[in-house]
Amino acid sequence: MEINVSIGDIKFVVTENLYYHLANEMVIKKVNHSGLICQIELIGENELHWINEWRNVPSCINMVISQTFMTDHFIPQTDGFSNFQENFISLLAMFENKSDESGEENESPFGNFHPIILIFVTRKGYKLRFMIRKNSEQKIIEAYLAALDIIKTIVRSKSSPTTVAINAVFKQPDKNVYLIFTKSGWKVIDILEHESSKISETYLNKNDFRVKKPWIVLQKDNLHDYKIMDNNWVLSFDDLETFMLQPNDVSIYSNICQQNLQMAHEFYNKHILPRHKHYHGSFPLIEQQREYFDYFQLIITSVIFAYTAIEALVNICIPQGFEHEEEKDGVRTIYSKEAIERKFPLREKLKKILTKILETPNPTSEKWWSKFVELEDIRNEIIHTKQAKSEDRYSKLLSKNIFELIKVHSEIIGYYGNYINRNNPRWLEEFPYNFGYNGIVPGLSDSKDYKKWILDVVRHRRLMALKDKNDRIL
Repeated sequence: MEINVSIGDIKFVVTENLYYHLANEMVIKKVNHSGLICQIELIGENELHWINEWRNVPSCINMVISQTFMTDHFIPQTDGFSNFQENFISLLAMFENKSDESGEENESPFGNFHPIILIFVTRKGYKLRFMIRKNSEQKIIEAYLAALDIIKTIVRSKSSPTTVAINAVFKQPDKNVYLIFTKSGWKVIDILEHESSKISETYLNKNDFRVKKPWIVLQKDNLHDYKIMDNNWVLSFDDLETFMLQPNDVSIYSNICQQNLQMAHEFYNKHILPRHKHYHGSFPLIEQQREYFDYFQLIITSVIFAYTAIEALVNICIPQGFEHEEEKDGVRTIYSKEAIERKFPLREKLKKILTKILETPNPTSEKWWSKFVELEDIRNEIIHTKQAKSEDRYSKLLSKNIFELIKVHSEIIGYYGNYINRNNPRWLEEFPYNFGYNGIVPGLSDSKDYKKWILDVVRHRRLMALKDKNDRIL
């Protein structure tokens, strides 16, 4: 639809005679004598949307708001605006959903009918679409008034938070920008992020959560046209080959940890917790001691793999070609990715390496740091066993605190997921599923070379995988 308010301040665009009649009788005829000019146009449904538009949102009335409406009427609050406001709010009230008592807004732009869409074209030509859902009368009016306030800030300021968000999101050739009304106000939808997250979630639902995320390529002029490329590999062993999806190391290690932790927790709740209440069990029978030994196996496995999951994530975050430089006693040493992985303790990687790569704060000031240090200490005691400390070590494994130390690995993974998402979102492809960041930053292609480009990317990725494999062998 070509959005244009050629003469006037407000233009209603409708696709049905009923809404044409309502808008004309309830608003236009009552305001055009008050200094504010309204237009109305009845068009076909197929004229309303661009052929490859991201979302053909059904609506009753599309209200196009002009720059002059904002500068000449809304901002100075003229009598013409007051008259329009009173009549338009009466029209809005007709779309009230009386069955909705909650008044809550779902942040998804799908699934609900949008009776009113407000449209405003910015000076850069971006077509802002404020999608107002069927809701309580109070919520509909609240959304409408909040939209006008947002437009006012855009008209007045080039650097408002909404303007910054609008400039940042991906746009198709139609230059549409979609906004939805949430509990916290109007929110700009990044359609590229939304679409790729939906594809990634669908992929997750069809596969095991421990799988490595796929690579997604979208046709940038039509986001509904996309290709998914699995991360496959061939495992060769004992004269056999197995072609399968590649797992995510962090997911595998974390899941081993969680499974063993759950079984260990069952033993703890059955045998240890009752002792705090009844003060018995200091001399377990042989059969009970066997269960203690089983518990030790479970909790030791859980400790080791909680720590290993963190270390796997950290090593993933260090990019190929990265170098870290240190100087000591006048000697300058440069560490490659491989040298960092081998020579730096995990604690030092978090403090020195990831702070630089992901631009994180000093992790030692985070609430989880002290638990991580305890987890690392007990893991090291297990791996580097010293007989003199065995009794103390096994006592720690029976402490109720051990469960919190192990669970902190999930918190740490989520913490770094936040900084990956914020500062280097393309690395989300390597980030595991089910830690709060299931999205993927997709590749984009022009329609002209879409299929050829995908084939070239597949070839390139295979060559890089082969090179990486050969480098590891060497």
